[in-house]
Amino acid sequence: MKTLLALIPLLAATQAQAGVMAISLDDIGTFSTLRNSNTASTYAGTGYLGMYSSAWAHILGVERSNLSRTIMQVDIGALAGKTISSAVLSFELKEGETGPQNGTLVGFDADANAGKLAYSWNAPGANYGSVVSTLAGRATSHFDLTSLLAASLAARDSWFGMHLRGSTVAQWTVANNGAYAADRAGMVLTIHYLDAAALPEPASLLLMGAGLAALLALRPKKTRPGESQERAKGCS
Repeated sequence: MKTLLALIPLLAATQAQAGVMAISLDDIGTFSTLRNSNTASTYAGTGYLGMYSSAWAHILGVERSNLSRTIMQVDIGALAGKTISSAVLSFELKEGETGPQNGTLVGFDADANAGKLAYSWNAPGANYGSVVSTLAGRATSHFDLTSLLAASLAARDSWFGMHLRGSTVAQWTVANNGAYAADRAGMVLTIHYLDAAALPEPASLLLMGAGLAALLALRPKKTRPGESQERAKGCS
């Protein structure tokens, strides 16, 4: 009986649905030149912008020293209540040096600006930690953001922010400027998730329980040792 009843929560748990979401992050700057020296400007929506030490820029920049960095944000409202299995950010650095370098990405709560990307040369001090990945020029690079995104969702953020910087070489992708498209870097955040398990309604559980009880009643009863012999003597 205990084994059969234990099947009820197991059957309910199997109703959790797996899904995948691929979110494109394009350059969302609205200025026409390569740079915008007004660092007080903000830009709305899911996407990214490059930063020089005193200006916005139409680049995905991860350059050594203080040359350029990148800041990003993603609307994660549709992920509320879901469990993150994996989250990987991928992009391509099309210009600059080809040698590898370490890139550092910091995840933070971007709700403060309500969906408007704000200039931040340094990563916010209050954040969900960082991850380091090897970046390659003229090739696709990746960051595993699973733990950072999960922490952001656990905090019930509506916007997930990311701050990216390089270390030893100069690599970048120019985008959304002149002949270059806003999606030229091919930046995508690919998220695998599980929806919360949908538990059956009480009536369904009762029906399931009744069915299991009926199956239990059909099971042959166990015979105690010697019982069959006693029955045989009584019939003789």
